[in-house]
Amino acid sequence: MKSDLVQQITLYKYRYIAGFGALLLFILAVTTWRFWALPDGLSVNEMAAATTAGHFSLPQILSEVVNLPWTILEWLSIKVFGASVFAFRLPAIILMILSAGGLVMLLRKWSRDNIAVISGFLTITSVFFISLSRSATPLAMTTFLIVMILLSTLTIIRAVEKFGSGGEKNQVRRSWRTFLAKIILCIALALLCYQAAGIYLVVMFVVVGVFHPKTRLIFVKSKPWKIIIGASAGLAVMTPLAVGLIAGGSTTLTKWLVLNGAWSPEHLSTSWATLFGLEIGFADGLVTPLLTLVSLIIALLGLMKIGAGILSARAYLVLPFLLTTLALSAWQPELVYLLFVPLALLTTVGVETLVREWYNLFPRNPYARILGVVTLTILIGGLVWASMTRFSLSQNYDTRVVDNYNQEYSAVRSVLLGERNAVMLIVSPDEQEFYEILRSDFPKLEVSTKMKKDVHSIVLGSASVQSEEIPSKIVTSWRSENAVLLRIY
Repeated sequence: MKSDLVQQITLYKYRYIAGFGALLLFILAVTTWRFWALPDGLSVNEMAAATTAGHFSLPQILSEVVNLPWTILEWLSIKVFGASVFAFRLPAIILMILSAGGLVMLLRKWSRDNIAVISGFLTITSVFFISLSRSATPLAMTTFLIVMILLSTLTIIRAVEKFGSGGEKNQVRRSWRTFLAKIILCIALALLCYQAAGIYLVVMFVVVGVFHPKTRLIFVKSKPWKIIIGASAGLAVMTPLAVGLIAGGSTTLTKWLVLNGAWSPEHLSTSWATLFGLEIGFADGLVTPLLTLVSLIIALLGLMKIGAGILSARAYLVLPFLLTTLALSAWQPELVYLLFVPLALLTTVGVETLVREWYNLFPRNPYARILGVVTLTILIGGLVWASMTRFSLSQNYDTRVVDNYNQEYSAVRSVLLGERNAVMLIVSPDEQEFYEILRSDFPKLEVSTKMKKDVHSIVLGSASVQSEEIPSKIVTSWRSENAVLLRIY
């Protein structure tokens, strides 16, 4: 009997290791499971990002400064794996895995381990996270940089708070940890400036850091040489951006500052429907609504808790962050993805409030505590299952989502892999530049908008090019409408 009790106590000690281990497996499964085929096809935004990266070269670094960190990463992926859907989406998968890991570490510093596990499961299985991880667009890079900024900042604060304990050896270790975190912070802030609308977030973070008493004190007490190194690293990273903005003129500046938006009731309605709408839809590469009603209630509970302590350290960060991202999404609904991290933080506070209030109701009743654990497990399990199922069903069966993905590119690539002779690919004029990136993998390929007689040709279904010849093969999709993808002559 005694040995069984000892064994139970020993296993209880490893509960958080098991919880975070299961969370890691979920992160890998959710992000990597058939990401090259689910979603099936490429969205308009993915094709635009792939066009920029596919035609990018290092000498052009000053002409493509907006979203440059993402462009370079996708360009490298294409160089290594070829111009395939796998290569287009791989950078987003890697960035969102790192973002999820960084977010879990952030939540551990933000709250207790058990709350971090619960909120971590809710966050990484949400439609919001899954859509971001499977969209080959710069959204993943922006999300990753935001997480790195918050994590490095909180790491610096926590390390400085514990700096005076643990002996000289631990002090040296913490000193180098804070120094490395400061370098990462400066570089992440500089890289975020490259992203569209990223400069607004950088200004917000800097202003919050100036007014937050802990971060202001850390900056004042930092050694001048450390500040110089961090500032120099940030400025060096931002040099191409400054030159590119000057050389690019108003067009580049408009794209960088997202000046094509406007505050209007229509944009507010669109942003609200994207986040919490009642009907399944598709917006800028994301399956909507991004949050369930229960997730919204938990986030609102977290917002009420933070609002009650308006002068707390959490409020200093979350409220300006939330207001800035809400304002940006109201200005341009395409920026609604910026709400992912603040909503994750609010969800954590909401879950923490639920658990604490329940335990406060029954501080000495073990049966009530067990009932609370069972109820919370059912709630979390239901939300996880509902989110993952909704994303999968939407991507496979809902025409409001499926029809936004172009399947022709994968079909063309599959056919070209079996070709050994010269081929002419007939495309629509607005997609010619995109399909030109296939020539890096298939040198004998020619891309055109018009057919030629007696030439081995592949005609896209969307090209709207007719021929009197009878095609030797027709490639179709499983969709009920516009099923013809390719006609081969």
